[in-house]
Formats: sequence, C-alpha cells, structure tokens
Amino acid sequence: MKLFDLAFACYIYRYKADDKSYLGFLKGTDYKPDLSRQDHRFLLIEWLRNWGCRQFAKEYDALVSEEIKDWYKNFKSFLPKSTKNLIELSPNEIDDACIAYENLKERTASKRKIGKRISKVRIGATGAAKALFILRPDSLILWDSPIRENLKLDGESESYKKYLYRAISDLQELEKDCRKAHISFSGLPKELGRPNSSLVKMVDEYYWITETNGFVIPTSSDLADWSKWKSL
Repeated sequence: MKLFDLAFACYIYRYKADDKSYLGFLKGTDYKPDLSRQDHRFLLIEWLRNWGCRQFAKEYDALVSEEIKDWYKNFKSFLPKSTKNLIELSPNEIDDACIAYENLKERTASKRKIGKRISKVRIGATGAAKALFILRPDSLILWDSPIRENLKLDGESESYKKYLYRAISDLQELEKDCRKAHISFSGLPKELGRPNSSLVKMVDEYYWITETNGFVIPTSSDLADWSKWKSL
C-alpha cells in the first residue's frame, strides 16, 4: 500500500463514514474495554449493531453477552499485548489471535426460527474481527463481507491470518514511504487527518473505501490533469 493511496482513501473516508459510534464506545469504556464487565459487553454489542452486524438481535443481548463473557475468560490470553502493533507480532502471536478469532466467530449471536426449527446465528467472521479490533486496535484488523469477497478470502481463520499478513505487508510499505517523505510513521494518523484512528484502522479505512465502496485511487495522469486545471 502506497502512502498516496492511503492518504486519498482516508481523505474520502472522513466524508463517507461515520465513526461516532466507534468513538462513543471508546469513551464509554474509558478507552480500556474490559469484556469481563457486563456494561462493556453491552456497549460492544450495540457498537457491532451500529457498524452493520445485523446478526445481533436485541432480544438476545443477554445470551450473546454471556457468550462473549465466556469467550473472553478463556481466550483473552490468546490476544496480543495491548502495547504491541501489528507489524511487531510474531508468527506465534498471530496464530494465537487466529485461534481466538475462530472460537469467537462460532459463538452464538442470536437465534432464528425457521418453521418449527430454531437455529443458531453465529457471531461470524465480520463480528469476530470487529470485536478483536476493538480490543486490540493497534494489532488486529477488522473486515467486512465485500472486503473478503473482493480479496478472495472466505472468513475462516486461515483467511483471517492471510489478511493479517497482508495488512503487515501494507504497513511495512507505508513505513518505507514515510521514511522517504520524512514523515513520522507513528504520527501518520494525525498527518492524514485521522487522529483517532490507529495505523491498523487506517489500513481498514483504505480497504473499506476501495473494496467495500468501490472508490478508485486516482492515477498520476489524473493528478497531473487536476493540477493543470487548478491554475485555470
């Protein structure tokens, strides 16, 4: 991922997306989400609904809260340390995160009645990745169905791992561009007008703009023409 491509995507994201519910969750948990707390779990469920996860039917909030509580108790230790960035993770840390992801996505989000049969609705790939991101915004990336489909990923833990490594490659390329541009890599969110976004979230913003919403990054030729027109 080139620095210009990210800058363009993040510029569009500022006007296309609404991060109010995300920032509200952070403030509601004092920027330290703890899913052993019921109030934090309910804030998480509400945020997931606000960010497009329709599998969380309100009448099952108590059920999914207990599912998340049990998952957090058993898999919190599988998550990277909160002080680590994605590009700092070891292969073993990534493998552990994928184990936590796999278990969470299979947990119950709600139930659906089809005829006389009641079936389980899973938290699923999108819900699990978003929950992991909210817990580790510097190291675990979120995704949605259009991103997975366009990148030929199926949502299983092996695909999640591939996406993490793809994001690592993106961040490494961005770091190189920042050095060339004499820009602080860690200060890139502020530099690009995204002070409340982590580097990992900015990578997601790029994919949300380009894959989910289909925006095409301008070419060098486009920029040259626009620059000429600027002076007219």
